Amino acid sequence: EIELLKGLKGEKSKLAENKKETIKFKEVEPKIIFSNEGIILPKLNENRIAFKSVNVKKVNLKIKKIFLNNTTQFLQDFKFQGDGNIFDYYVQNNFYKVGETIFEKDYTLDYKKNIWNQNEIELKNLTNEKGIYIVELSFDKDGVDYTFPSSVAQWQRDNFFDTKGRIGKGILISDMGIVAQKESNNKLIVNILDVIKNTPLKDVDIKAISVNNQILEEKKTDKNGEVVFEKGDKIFYLLAQNKDEISILKLSDSKLSYDGFLVDGEYKDDGMRAFVYSDRGVYRPGDTVNIGVIARDNDGKYPEGQPIKIDVFTPRGDKYIDGQILKDGKNGFFTYSFETSKESDTGVWEINVGTVSYERLEKRASSLIPLKLKKRVKLEYGKLLSM
Repeated sequence: EIELLKGLKGEKSKLAENKKETIKFKEVEPKIIFSNEGIILPKLNENRIAFKSVNVKKVNLKIKKIFLNNTTQFLQDFKFQGDGNIFDYYVQNNFYKVGETIFEKDYTLDYKKNIWNQNEIELKNLTNEKGIYIVELSFDKDGVDYTFPSSVAQWQRDNFFDTKGRIGKGILISDMGIVAQKESNNKLIVNILDVIKNTPLKDVDIKAISVNNQILEEKKTDKNGEVVFEKGDKIFYLLAQNKDEISILKLSDSKLSYDGFLVDGEYKDDGMRAFVYSDRGVYRPGDTVNIGVIARDNDGKYPEGQPIKIDVFTPRGDKYIDGQILKDGKNGFFTYSFETSKESDTGVWEINVGTVSYERLEKRASSLIPLKLKKRVKLEYGKLLSM
């Protein structure tokens, strides 16, 4: 209930007398969501699973364990990412073939009406063995503080609990994280890290396993926590084991999104490589352009004292800077600045950086509308390297 007091000024007049009104707020539909999409639960947080809820007063927790020797079969059907496809009909009905339910219990939540609440359930004593688990949370009609509108039919209410009343995710009880990077020659570079200390782990046994459950390669990490597998295009997932601890990485479910990043182009297999960047994406006539160059050979090094040459071209194709030699690079890192004038042409400028090969940077300078910076990398014979 809200009360407006006499004399309250409006746009054209004042309120002549006190006025009371009753305002009803719509109830928020019951919902539960995981607090994050992480799949690794390290021992540091005592294996706590965090989730948020609104208008839910009781949840059912169910924990399922995947048997290690059934990992391949499990991953063939299960998407190990976020909440995955846990409630897919096929996954649910065939789960008995790969694992079993090891724990189930109802928990009463401390909640406030129509307010999102943060909750945690400790799994420490429920998941004694490290490995792969599925955690499912659900609520039913007796576990919510909510009244459905009279217009909602009974079948719709039942469907609500079946579809929106449950969440689940696959988790790894482990202190090991796996990072994998695929190279152009199909090699797969793998690093194993201690997620608690953020340090590499050596002598960890890693198996590269195919989709039909064959061990393609098996290696141990070096002092830098790294191994290299030759058959990266045939690897379905990686299984890392260190004493009683395991971790897995299903490659198809673990690719990073490249949205918003310029990643087009081709790999360069030999010779020198260079990366050119600038301090801004847009320049106006009269601005100072600051660029950086990182040059490397195939071993990730650059000859000490080896100079590079820079040419700058205007949008008309005129050479603005001719063969500027930079000699003061450190470990293949060079910086250079040049001035533009108030009368400089607007449009696409080119910067060519030359050693054995060269890299070209396109820059836009506009006196009217800021435009995005574009980069183009080329080899000596003009083959596109990357963008």
